[in-house]
Amino acid sequence: MADILPTHVKRVIYLDSDIIVLHDIHELWREVQSIEGIAAVENFSARPTNTLAIDRAGYFNAGILGINLDFWRTHDIKNKLIGFLRSDAHIIHLDQCALNHVFKERWHRLDLKWNVQADIFGVLKKYYDNKCGYTKQELMHASQNPAIVHFIGTQKPWLWNCYSPYKHLFEKYSKQSAWRDKPKPDDSAVNRLKYYFAAKKQFRKQRLAKTVRVAK
Repeated sequence: MADILPTHVKRVIYLDSDIIVLHDIHELWREVQSIEGIAAVENFSARPTNTLAIDRAGYFNAGILGINLDFWRTHDIKNKLIGFLRSDAHIIHLDQCALNHVFKERWHRLDLKWNVQADIFGVLKKYYDNKCGYTKQELMHASQNPAIVHFIGTQKPWLWNCYSPYKHLFEKYSKQSAWRDKPKPDDSAVNRLKYYFAAKKQFRKQRLAKTVRVAK
């Protein structure tokens, strides 16, 4: 980006393609104006940190980024990233791990709502601990009020094999697009049944939770 975009472009917001933007990103743009190098949200999974000697809370997700291009040009960030990729054969996520290595302990932490990774519910249920850089309350608030939903991993919302509670948002906008009649790539009777029973189970849980709240 620092090489391709004209020099008068000082800052950018980078967005992955597997996202849904739900709120006006002018607020994010205003925050990006004050950063030095890069701004991001913590990555929920701790697995990639094992080979980089970075604490879980210090490893960010590269799906939504605020970038100061002048800083990148001045500090030759592109070649530093490429140099790291060429020297280390054990990294898990190519660009993300390289960015985390180069910007170790030098990145700006964004509000969690700007990159609500679709596995946030699993983190809340099973994996949350004091190594997370966000509080449990922040995770709960962001899960209910996301500004950007990010479908990380293999369970993409255009597949039957996706059980994210945010999937309906993708389907809502998909129906308004030119691809509304396109079949799912993993379409099969088995996958349809799996999704049907998973959705039915989730519906029962939600109905039970609502009954408990009413009883209280």
